[in-house]
Amino acid sequence: MKRIFFLTGAVALLKSFLKIPVAHAVGSSQIPFSWVYFKPDSTILDVISSILTWLFLTVGGIAVIFFIYGGVTYLTAGGNEEQAKKGKTILIQAIIGLVIIALAFLLERTFATKIL
Repeated sequence: MKRIFFLTGAVALLKSFLKIPVAHAVGSSQIPFSWVYFKPDSTILDVISSILTWLFLTVGGIAVIFFIYGGVTYLTAGGNEEQAKKGKTILIQAIIGLVIIALAFLLERTFATKIL
């Protein structure tokens, strides 16, 4: 059951990244997923910021998957103390991970807009 859950999540995440268009019509003013594309006048800071944004989204998605997995583990413990403890540990670690990701994202945005 766990393997099916993780496999389904991994396939859904991979499928969402594969749907990102790689080309767009010339002259269009709105580019979907603009954080993926680089304009001809992009600086190295724009490229780094785009890569970090992609990285934050990916790692955040993984943390959310672990949060859901921890919740399911805890809820399906059925009185098994070891399983409940495992679920709580996964939930706590996922929350800590999400907080760290959010703080890193805020720091990156602060430095990218204010300092650079």
